Amino acid sequence: TARGVRRDSAAMLGLPLGEMHQVLAAASENPDFDPHITTQKDASATGKDVVAQIEHALKLLKQHQDELNPADKTLVSRLLENKKAILGHVLELAKKTAGGLRIRVHGDLHLGQVLVIKGDAYLIDFEGEPARPLPERRGKHSPYKDVSGVLRSFDYAAAMTINVHNVDNTANAQEARQRVGDRYLSEARQAFIHAYRLAAATLGHAW
Repeated sequence: TARGVRRDSAAMLGLPLGEMHQVLAAASENPDFDPHITTQKDASATGKDVVAQIEHALKLLKQHQDELNPADKTLVSRLLENKKAILGHVLELAKKTAGGLRIRVHGDLHLGQVLVIKGDAYLIDFEGEPARPLPERRGKHSPYKDVSGVLRSFDYAAAMTINVHNVDNTANAQEARQRVGDRYLSEARQAFIHAYRLAAATLGHAW
């Protein structure tokens, strides 16, 4: 069934990612690949980096706010009004990453970085985020960086389902697409995370 295909495809991606993280988390004589435990200094640096990214994104949103539709303008206004609270929350969350595992990761993982061949998923393009400096791309991060990249990619795929142009845009059709998108997102997330947890069951990530 279509539902089974959605679940199988997401699980197919969770399995190799978990297996890859298991390999990358193994002790290595090469210091570039030896796993590392997140220190308070690491956690603070991560928080500052994420805050800088959010501030940049909010700045761009503010600059282009007048180009948005009324509903999106309202959402942007709410974000800007709550900027201080959002950034403070990010810094608090970053502190909690201390003690977590840091390993080499894919670094730019999304659905476009996956090849499916004869029922197996292969992860490709390990150069990391092209806009990031090379030392950062070669750095160590939480394995959840890759996990969150896939989850974000599911969000994009669901949005593509909902925001289709040149089709029936009646209220009923839009509601139907929303239901399909929501169901896809829920089932893909659950199947992916379940498969990842099984494959990475012994990953020493004590958050």
